Amino acid sequence: MENPFMYGKPVEGEFYFDLPYLKREMQDFIDSKINVLVMGPRRSGKTSFLKSFLKVQRSRQKVVIDIDAFNVLSHKDFLNQLVNALKREKTGTQKFFEWLRGAKDLSPVFKWESNPHSGEVEYSINFSKLEESDTKQAILSTLSGLKALQNQHGVIISIDEFQRIGELEDGGWLEATLRSIMQELPEIAYVFTGSRRSILEDMFNNSKRPFYKSCKQINFPAFGPEFSAWLIERFKKANVTASPESIHYLREKVADTPNYVQEACFHLVSHGIKHVTGKEIDEILDIISSQGSYSYEALLNTLTSVQIKFLRLFIGEGKVDYSKEVLKRYEIKTGSNLQAAAKALVDKQIIIKEPGGSFTFDDPMFKIWLNKKLILK
Repeated sequence: MENPFMYGKPVEGEFYFDLPYLKREMQDFIDSKINVLVMGPRRSGKTSFLKSFLKVQRSRQKVVIDIDAFNVLSHKDFLNQLVNALKREKTGTQKFFEWLRGAKDLSPVFKWESNPHSGEVEYSINFSKLEESDTKQAILSTLSGLKALQNQHGVIISIDEFQRIGELEDGGWLEATLRSIMQELPEIAYVFTGSRRSILEDMFNNSKRPFYKSCKQINFPAFGPEFSAWLIERFKKANVTASPESIHYLREKVADTPNYVQEACFHLVSHGIKHVTGKEIDEILDIISSQGSYSYEALLNTLTSVQIKFLRLFIGEGKVDYSKEVLKRYEIKTGSNLQAAAKALVDKQIIIKEPGGSFTFDDPMFKIWLNKKLILK
């Protein structure tokens, strides 16, 4: 029997829990040429939602250029992701290819050749010999050429993990370039998603940044009780029973992170559990967290003693407490030491500072692992 749960990658089809109301809202914005930024934590289901939404757009004959910026660390990385996104998109890109062949300044980048199997003319890409100035020119030319994609159905440019653009150490060049293209090609709709709220909020709410107030900002919603009901029905496909209380317990343990919820459910089924209780959930979460021990150990070894003490305090108290009694209990000399540790851990993306000033773990499974490894004792 096929396991009714899937994790570790964007899920689709029957494994995907849909958010139809958010899709309708997004559709209204896109149809009205209102650009959208969707913000939400990692593993929260944003990418699966985005893939599902873009699939609907393709079914409506829209041209969709879907760029993943997660690994963009340089201009060459961005150019590579942009061009590969164009290569993947088959709908309505013939005009762009025709324009591309005539763009002389891109001739060092693109090489045209005939596919011996299909007979179609295709292109390969060579970035290795490009200087930085040539790379920037290639990005500018390729982005400007997107106007050739426009058809009666519309064009969508999607960039996942958009905060990477703002993190590049290029003096804001790519950020400003993309904003300029948005203004140059207003008929194209733009959808951005990202997980680092502090960076994104500065990019879009700071009047000195190019993307200031350029998008409708949407907070990706936490799933409601209907997600629990969906999980219970999925369990039934494997002849497994689970109560609403047990599902609530699981969601609470993994900070309501959909990817970890599905991972735990997958392992519960694969381990032959027939009735899900809190005991089985704890055992499965111990197994899952143990699978990440090597990377968690390596991460812990990069931290200073005061940073580890911060994590100990945070887990032990359930919050960051600056009182003298608590600082003494966890052997932290001063409140300023605790603040410095918090800032360092936020910079390392180990914890997240929420808008109200509270903190959460970026990876709730790391928190479970810390408890299991007796970091608090």
